[in-house]
Amino acid sequence: MTLQMTNPMLIMFFVSLFPQFIDHELSFLPQVCVMTVTYFCTVFLIHCGYGWIASNFRRLLSTPNAARVINCVGGAFFLFLASRVFYDMLLEIGV
Repeated sequence: MTLQMTNPMLIMFFVSLFPQFIDHELSFLPQVCVMTVTYFCTVFLIHCGYGWIASNFRRLLSTPNAARVINCVGGAFFLFLASRVFYDMLLEIGV
């Protein structure tokens, strides 16, 4: 918990997003507490889901075929991203 509270991305998330949902007519602290607890419960449930998926599909994902598929899909995804960045760069310079 301490690690997440010192994470600059999380701090920027709270500083940039939360003020948009604060009603200035109501008390500040309860609103921030509700939004913070909601955020942390959502993150907790997402991470529990990751753990559940990993534990249930451990055998399947640890086979050599699965590793090959994961590597190929990940490699193809990164090649797509690189080509997209290159394409956007060409558009920006007017080629």
